[in-house]
Amino acid sequence: MSSSSSSVNKTPALFSHPVWNNRGPAKLAVTGFGLGMVFGLTLYVSVLARNSWGNYASYFCALALFHMWEFCYVAMFHPSELKFDSFLLNHSDAYTYAFALANVEYLVERLFIFPLSWKTNTYLTTIGTVMVIIGLIIRIVAMYTAGSHFHHLVREEREEAHKLVDFGIYRYLRHPSYFGWFWYVVGTQIMLCNPLSTVAYALACYKFFSDRIEHEEQQLIKFFGDAYVQYRKRTFVGIPFIH
Repeated sequence: MSSSSSSVNKTPALFSHPVWNNRGPAKLAVTGFGLGMVFGLTLYVSVLARNSWGNYASYFCALALFHMWEFCYVAMFHPSELKFDSFLLNHSDAYTYAFALANVEYLVERLFIFPLSWKTNTYLTTIGTVMVIIGLIIRIVAMYTAGSHFHHLVREEREEAHKLVDFGIYRYLRHPSYFGWFWYVVGTQIMLCNPLSTVAYALACYKFFSDRIEHEEQQLIKFFGDAYVQYRKRTFVGIPFIH
């Protein structure tokens, strides 16, 4: 009896399948599902459960909403660029360290240092929550208003369809998406009653946006010339010490 061998295409291991790469639909679907679960569970804890972990749950609820919107924005206006990075979950090492700092500070102070009443101060959590809500709304409105003219990365070359957006919220705020992100980020730490992280986040965000806005405006002046110079004169940034 003779036997013959034939080559058989083997199915790749589960997580090495192309659907799990940076643009893979499975990875995007699971990430979206995970964020949705976090949003739903923490919304329940923060709004309905009415326990002392409400402000901590609200923090994760706001984070989930932020990252879901960032992905949805790219899907709506830059679908060809859609990938896992569009969630901004892996924004940078600094972003990851900041997230870790906020959680470590909250838990250590709550469990070992401060009285519970200090970490759940109604006055501070309310102020922080209002800042988070306003910041997120302004960022969402700004990005939707700008449409395809907004990008997560500063453009070094002007695209043919790139126009100067100076209507809607941009009539008053020159960088409303940055304004919203700044106050949202600082608000999350006030919501958590995190004194160290509030200061650290404010300083880090100031440095980040100061450098980014300076670079971006140099590019915009190159793209639009005097039109952008005049636009800059009649608008403001709204982030402390950035003009």
